[in-house]
Formats: sequence, structure tokens, C-alpha cells
Amino acid sequence: MPLFVTLLFVTLLIVVWLGITRFAIEGGLISSRTIQAQFFTYRMVGVETIPPAGLVGFGLTETWHHDIKTILLADLANASYLFRDFRAERRRLVFAVGLSIVLVVCGSAFYQIASSYDTGAFNYGGIYGPYVNSTYDTIATHIRDPYAIKRERALIGLAGMATTALVLFLRYLWASFPLHPIGFAAVTAYPVNRIVFSFLILLAR
Repeated sequence: MPLFVTLLFVTLLIVVWLGITRFAIEGGLISSRTIQAQFFTYRMVGVETIPPAGLVGFGLTETWHHDIKTILLADLANASYLFRDFRAERRRLVFAVGLSIVLVVCGSAFYQIASSYDTGAFNYGGIYGPYVNSTYDTIATHIRDPYAIKRERALIGLAGMATTALVLFLRYLWASFPLHPIGFAAVTAYPVNRIVFSFLILLAR
């Protein structure tokens, strides 16, 4: 993978992760489906500029950065607030956080591997089987036809960034401004998708 593409991907990844963390800590956001750094990188540099080996590398990154609804970074940020206010025996808090991370990572990995051998990973159904297939199909499609991706769709993300910045500026300018920039992040969550119309009715009243 070219160095420039790698640096761009890592930069976008940091922006996404820090953005979710700030939303979770400062706004109380508990779930959100944000843009993926891989897709944004594709549309910024063009798939045709990335060699097939680099695209395979992008496919492997989807094992730890794909359909993001929450990330460990936000949980650790909340834990840091507890650590700041927790005066007695702070080492026990650090141990508890570290132990929970180890248990979750090892437990989920063991369950995934064991159940794959028992039933076959393709038979999972739900999001697991189709998700693995779609990752392979997406990368294979990019390799076969690198010009098929619509780079102009990156403008949608840029328009969203500009709108969020404008709403944020208006909130700072007028504290009573009815729209909050966190709405752009919250509206992607599944529960919010089901109540948007009710929210608009309430806002109109």
C-alpha cells in the first residue's frame, strides 16, 4: 500500500475514533454508525491508485474497523473520568478495566473460532456470513474494476462536515439555536431512525 494512502487512512481513522469518543463523552451518545475510513480513502484517492495488494490490506483492516457503533476508546475515556474521581485504590480500577478487555477479546475470539469449527463460519447467518462474503466481494470488485467507484460521493461527506460545522457555529453564537450538531451522529443509530418523524413533529410544536 502506498505510504501516502496509508497515512491518509490512519489520519481518517484517528478522526473517526476521536470524533466518536468526544460525542460519547461530551454528548452522551451511546450508538452511532459513522463513516468508514476505508471508503472515504477510496473516494479521496481513487481505487485505481491503490495496487491489488493494498486493496487486500484494506480488506484485512475491516476485521477491526468496519460497521462502527461504538469503540473501546470511548469506554476507556469514561473509565478515565472514574479514575480521576476514584480516590481510593486506583490500581484496582486499572486492573478491572484491563481484565475486562482481556476477557472480552479472548472470550469472543475463542467463541468465534470454536463455533466456526463446530458449525462452519459460513453457517452463522445474520450479519456474520454475509458480512464476510461482502468484504471479499467488495475488494474483488475494486481489483477487477477500480474505476467503478463513484468518487464524487465523497462530496456528500464533505457537505455533512460543512453542515455540522455551521450548526456548531450557530450553537456557539446563539445558545437557543434549536439544532445540535450531535444530531448528525445520533441520527445514524438504528433506534433514532425509527423516531425521526416524531422528533420533527415535536420540534415543529
